[in-house]
Amino acid sequence: MVGRLVADTGQEFDYELFVPVDWAGRYVIEEHYGTAGLIHDPGEENLPEYAEDWRYRTIFGVLAISEAAFQESNDEACCGILEKLLEYDGTMIACDGGTVANPYWTEEDAELTSEFQEMGGLVREIVHSLRVTPLP
Repeated sequence: MVGRLVADTGQEFDYELFVPVDWAGRYVIEEHYGTAGLIHDPGEENLPEYAEDWRYRTIFGVLAISEAAFQESNDEACCGILEKLLEYDGTMIACDGGTVANPYWTEEDAELTSEFQEMGGLVREIVHSLRVTPLP
């Protein structure tokens, strides 16, 4: 997983994360609100209508954010807690743990539930493979 992060400070970073090879075809990378998100994607034919919203299927996201915005985000009870991974001159590179709840809740979707939970269980390992290069 490679891409570019742009912080609210204007600082830009190239990033690289190592995602398990056997995840190929089971996720997509999308950017929403300045966060590069790894989103579970079981394929259009397997995606239940009730789980179409990407926010519920986000396994984790990576973002660059100012120290003040990082603190504010973690102080707000409505938001998930961001984990600081790296810091460059007041800009934090953080991980948003994505959704806590499994987005697949019917008995018919037991296989999707299992896959989503398996992928979510590897988030810590994956985010700690992060490599970031600040751009001039």
